[in-house]
Amino acid sequence: MAGFEVTTEGLKGVFMNFHHDLAEILRSELAAHGYDEASLTSDESIVRGYLSVLHRSIPTKVRSVLESSEFACPASLAAGYSEVKRKAISGESLIPHQSRRLDDAEYNDPMLNDWGVHHLHLGTSIEPHGYVTRTGPLLFARVTDTGLYAIQIFTHGAWSRQEIVKILHQNWPQSIEQYRLKGVIGLGVQYSDQQVQDFRKAGVQELIEIDGAIYAPFGGGITTSSESVRVIQSRNDLMRECRQLEGLTLGIAQEEASRGRPLPSQEFRLTRQGDKAIVIEGSSNLQLCCANWLINQNLE
Repeated sequence: MAGFEVTTEGLKGVFMNFHHDLAEILRSELAAHGYDEASLTSDESIVRGYLSVLHRSIPTKVRSVLESSEFACPASLAAGYSEVKRKAISGESLIPHQSRRLDDAEYNDPMLNDWGVHHLHLGTSIEPHGYVTRTGPLLFARVTDTGLYAIQIFTHGAWSRQEIVKILHQNWPQSIEQYRLKGVIGLGVQYSDQQVQDFRKAGVQELIEIDGAIYAPFGGGITTSSESVRVIQSRNDLMRECRQLEGLTLGIAQEEASRGRPLPSQEFRLTRQGDKAIVIEGSSNLQLCCANWLINQNLE
């Protein structure tokens, strides 16, 4: 986004680039939370990287834990699984149990983007990097604002195992009903787990059929660049909101000029103060307008 530059009667050389300002704010937040943002060299990459981290992070909330009828936890992992349950129920952070790839702002999680399923490590001690000890077998779980659906313990690498979706369908069909395609009779082909994996690598989004039910991706979907559709949609929403704020700011500046009260300069900046987005005039730091912060989730 090159910025919003206009010249109108009574207003000369107006400049603002709220998308750039937003990117700089998000870069600072990534750095403050320990994320390596050095490879994010453009405003676009910063915004997408920030949104990717949010997409992959499990927000800290109080949740009920529901176990599938197929669920079985080996005795060797029982203590780690009990700790995940305790944290979910008490509203503690589950991020220490997530993949260390969470620290990579540019990483894409294919299973999460496709099926909306997280994998959690079941170690019981915290390592120096802040994550629990890594485990080979992992808890595969769908996590919503109110519930953690414990699907099953699978081995590391079972990312495209369609049994994951089958268990969700058979145990909690109401939780994924919104993704079921109505009126679709059948796909006419049954993909193998390997084909699902290959599709993801190629950036091709597949549908999945379980017991005659056809499902769109619970995780929002995958783009041809293998990125999260939800992240791209959120990025587009942010760009639109930045443009709207620029338009509002321009209107305020024009109104003040028409009343014979021109602002000290025609350069404007977007800032953040807590949960508010604040637009200020560049030379005097005069606050022109404010709105709710543009992103409704914070880094943890």
